[in-house]
Amino acid sequence: MLWEEIIGHDEIKRVLERSLTHPAPGYIFCGPSGIGKSTLARGFARALLDDSSGKSLDLHPDFLTLKRDPDTKQLGADAVRELVTQMYLSPALGQRRIALIQEADLLNATASNALLKAVEEPKANNIYLFTATSYERMPHTLQSRLVRLQLHPRASTDISEWLIGLGYSKEQVQDAVPLAGGCPGRAKRILAEPELWQTRKRLAEELLTACSNTMGARLEALQRMKKIIEKEADSIEAWKACVHLAMRLARSRIPDPERFAEVAQGLILSWHFIGGSVSPEVGLEWTGVRTSFINELRYLPSFLYPMYL
Repeated sequence: MLWEEIIGHDEIKRVLERSLTHPAPGYIFCGPSGIGKSTLARGFARALLDDSSGKSLDLHPDFLTLKRDPDTKQLGADAVRELVTQMYLSPALGQRRIALIQEADLLNATASNALLKAVEEPKANNIYLFTATSYERMPHTLQSRLVRLQLHPRASTDISEWLIGLGYSKEQVQDAVPLAGGCPGRAKRILAEPELWQTRKRLAEELLTACSNTMGARLEALQRMKKIIEKEADSIEAWKACVHLAMRLARSRIPDPERFAEVAQGLILSWHFIGGSVSPEVGLEWTGVRTSFINELRYLPSFLYPMYL
């Protein structure tokens, strides 16, 4: 199998190896960005297709992928329907056709329903593989049809050894690994694009500093963050990166327990909103506004509390 480069996850690898003879119709690989979800899924798909060609799996006629539309940043219903239609065609080389749906937690309701029917009543030997960062955002009806494989962060020492083996210096690794949150792929991206990640780190630090200041300072920092993030080619991934960095740095940057709890709640809300219809900035923005009301009025009128929170 082509997942030797994946650090750890040995139990999941064993589960996948045992599944080769009688695989389930659908699997979902869950975990943070850079943890190895797509690599594991692709290795599993290659083994299921019995492909030893050494060529890119994307060139295999019986392997289909679905990613976010680069313009809309969504997984739309039309693209899902086209994928399902293609999956009902007969295999070109072997006995199976396999589809990989990446970032499935960004599927809209219509797209999820189209996939639900395909997974519920699959054509013989059709297998659907999903990856998701926020498993809880997926519809429960779709969750219940999939075998869940949860990937957990890896030890910093393991990631450091792996990166040094790739040729990076100890000094470079020492700077990158603490920010990666146990995700080898993220650590590698930090080293590959140091200037971009330094900008993201600066934005996260500015936000956390502002969170210990006035509400106006927080809103100003949020607006700066949003302005820079929205200029990136993949704003969803940029939001994930900045919010994740803020989560990693919050404990050391906000010593006051009450303020830390408030900011942590805002970061969690922001993470939940990424890729959805509500901007991630609303999470931290509303947490601060709500705190101001509570501090000054001692209560929060119910009509001021948005239903989507």
